[in-house]
Amino acid sequence: MANYFYCIANFYIKIDFKHLAHEQFKVPTQYAPFKISQDQCGPVVFSLVVDDNFIFKEKGNSVGHFHSGENRQDLYIMDDGSYQIEVYDEQDKVCWIQTNRDFTTAVGAFAGSSVQYALGFNNAMMIGFAFATATRGCLLMHASVSTYLDKGYLFLGKSGTGKSTHSELWINNFKGAQLLNDDNPALRIINGCALVYGTPWSGKRPCYRNECVSVGAMVMLTQKPYNKIEQRRVIDNFACLLSSCSSMTWDRRIYDAICQNLSEIMKVVPIYFMDCLPNDEAAYICKEAIVK
Repeated sequence: MANYFYCIANFYIKIDFKHLAHEQFKVPTQYAPFKISQDQCGPVVFSLVVDDNFIFKEKGNSVGHFHSGENRQDLYIMDDGSYQIEVYDEQDKVCWIQTNRDFTTAVGAFAGSSVQYALGFNNAMMIGFAFATATRGCLLMHASVSTYLDKGYLFLGKSGTGKSTHSELWINNFKGAQLLNDDNPALRIINGCALVYGTPWSGKRPCYRNECVSVGAMVMLTQKPYNKIEQRRVIDNFACLLSSCSSMTWDRRIYDAICQNLSEIMKVVPIYFMDCLPNDEAAYICKEAIVK
């Protein structure tokens, strides 16, 4: 059995490879910046045993079917509160894992080609991390993050809204601006300060930086034929942020933790709503409003 250890957003993760159908499988290179030695590892919040001989002995009760990009996730809950998750790409089942109720431990198997195998591994890691850390004050957000003057600015919105485009506009127009993560950054409140971390999950744009900065602002983007930015009511802030979180509305303990995390973030992070075009003017108007 080969063991690997990772530190993501200052949380420790352990992976045990027990048996692989793909004997040549290597952990995707996007995890390399987050890899640590066993000696560097602190208390583990999520551990995954990869065993391609693993099967579900029985199926739990269906919770629902969820889509994330081109992937589908089928979720089942057992009588003891543990979870079973199956992940499909456009054609095949590529991953099935069973977790305990707290998402602190899991065993799973992957299948398919080397590309499908890596897809299954990524999904298992991201799901485990998101829900194991939710009760520890962490949120995995669907956002693109640009850093500027030592702060991180999160651009949120529905898929296809232009989050990546807006980050790119900042990078192209403002000296020193850089991309931290383009799909799934992690947010934490530590000592009253909101911090955003790079993760191994950055969507279609490879950006896997093991770094963190304080959060300058969060901006909810909407495509419109003009550029306008404003702040709105607290209830609007909460609803929009919740829609951008990895969430589990059916699990009261995890859902309550996510809502509490959002409430803490809203106390210290300014939140804006921007109707915008994908042009340079949008980036300048946004920067003028949110960079303090």
